[in-house]
Amino acid sequence: MLPDFQEWRAERPPKIQALIDQLPPWNLYRLKDSNHRVTIYAYDEEEDGTCSLQVIVDCRYNLVIAERRVFGIKPEDLEECDLPGKDETVGSLDIPLNVIKTIHDQGGGAACSVCKTIWTDTCDTADHIPIPMFQNSPKSGENNV
Repeated sequence: MLPDFQEWRAERPPKIQALIDQLPPWNLYRLKDSNHRVTIYAYDEEEDGTCSLQVIVDCRYNLVIAERRVFGIKPEDLEECDLPGKDETVGSLDIPLNVIKTIHDQGGGAACSVCKTIWTDTCDTADHIPIPMFQNSPKSGENNV
């Protein structure tokens, strides 16, 4: 291990040191609920004493609508994994956040893979592909009790 890394690790609280040993930052992991491959961005100790992680969903290892950082991940929700195979498609569609938010707020819909906008009938050509999003999500602001 790198000397600077060992110094950094030694300055962390004991629970975080144990988590670093369990899930080293240089490994690739699969997020069990979404099947995305992720890398660890940060280790966090919550106020209640539990530990969580911030991870990066990166287009080098996944096909994603937009790359992102996700926080509040439980350590048990990650499992070490291999790099994508040569037959796997990876990359980012780079759908703008305002388009993603609008589709979410509408309770679902699709974005156009080429136009990078909300899917409309004018997108319906052979090279344009609809990207479904939030199909089972309640509209923003609705109570989900």
